[in-house]
Amino acid sequence: MEKQKSRIVIVDDNQGFIDAIKILFRNRTDIDVVGEATDGFKFLEIVEMANPDLKTERSFNLDITYNGNYNNLRWYASAYYMFLSNTIQEITGVVERDPLIWQLQNKGKAHHRGVEAGLSYHYNWIKAEANYTFINRTNKSDTKVSFTGVPDHKWNAMLEVSLWHRLVLIAHMTAVTSTTVSSNGDLSIPGYALFHSSIGKRFNRIEAKLGVKNLFDKLYYLSEGYPMEGRLFYASLSYTFNSQ
Repeated sequence: MEKQKSRIVIVDDNQGFIDAIKILFRNRTDIDVVGEATDGFKFLEIVEMANPDLKTERSFNLDITYNGNYNNLRWYASAYYMFLSNTIQEITGVVERDPLIWQLQNKGKAHHRGVEAGLSYHYNWIKAEANYTFINRTNKSDTKVSFTGVPDHKWNAMLEVSLWHRLVLIAHMTAVTSTTVSSNGDLSIPGYALFHSSIGKRFNRIEAKLGVKNLFDKLYYLSEGYPMEGRLFYASLSYTFNSQ
């Protein structure tokens, strides 16, 4: 039976002493330093957040995948199921001043299930690809506890067209549904759809490219309260070396 690591927090009012202890434990395979503090209040906060008594998560996985093709058309479909015990979840609301500060906690049994499907078509001057992903994550021990950080549905699509004079036009789309960001399910960030495009030309080993990201200047978030960049124009120049 594998021995579980000891998880410790180093506390001392001398930062030099803390650094020395961290070096001492650096190569220890049975000890994991999860935090450091120079006063008692910081120590209590770290212990509360780091949760040193976290148990190892265990899982059972089942996956089935099908691939097919016909002439220039290819497709795949995949389904999976995962059963977990000692499920480790991000639990928010552990600090009153910020409802989004989270702590990893064991939350009993859970299952994850999902499907993914994709389709691609390649023919001479055109290439098109698309895929869809669905994931459902449920805590079986406490259905009121929500998983965070991953949308249930996601789509991707890409179109690449080879034009005259070795010009290549690429268009790309990605879209997701809303994402839960609090473990009680009260807070979420909205879904979004983004479009990107570029045009490039290759000169032997050199490729020049002009493009735009977030073509329609969509306001979107990957985490609550932090908007991502809007429309962005860019130019790039790359050189490919010979591979040995």
